[in-house]
Amino acid sequence: MAASAKLLTTGQVAKLCGFSPSAVLQWINAKKLPAYSSPGGRHRVAPADLVEFLKAHGMHIPAELQREAAHRILIVDDEAEVRRVLRALLKEGGLNCVTEEAASGAEGCVKVASFRPHLLILDIKMPGIDAVDLCRYLRSSAEFADVKILVVTGYADDDNISRMMDAGADAWLAKPVELNEFVGMARQLLGIEVAETVS
Repeated sequence: MAASAKLLTTGQVAKLCGFSPSAVLQWINAKKLPAYSSPGGRHRVAPADLVEFLKAHGMHIPAELQREAAHRILIVDDEAEVRRVLRALLKEGGLNCVTEEAASGAEGCVKVASFRPHLLILDIKMPGIDAVDLCRYLRSSAEFADVKILVVTGYADDDNISRMMDAGADAWLAKPVELNEFVGMARQLLGIEVAETVS
């Protein structure tokens, strides 16, 4: 799992950013800084949420958190080679992103919660929880409603695509994907303006 997926204690947030622990708790209690509660009632903060909080309030982002400023992309596909190729295309396309992988729909559910992706790249046919179920799960949760979903599949027939779009996918591409089209679609879904054409 990527280091960026680790949650921070309020003490770690305070030390990392130079705040007092009481200030961190006040922001959490005022719902200004999103946090999770552990079974013991302790607060935990996702690094990505902390970065967004700091950016929104014009505060300095520590070097340790700079990586979180990149877009987070989760690739869910049961074929390791496909995951490797998609990661390579994102890198070759110059997209400022941090990627994480999952080899199944079940693992994808877990990593969506921990990695908090901006974009989910999803294969249709996988063992266990399939892509349609994963899409429906995300779209039924207010917590993950903003996650963009791009289906990349070798089964791009009308029925499969219709099922995925009905379940909440935002867009789809057929395998094998082409660099410009794939990176362009990822940029579009992430709301990134294309500065130059990828060669």
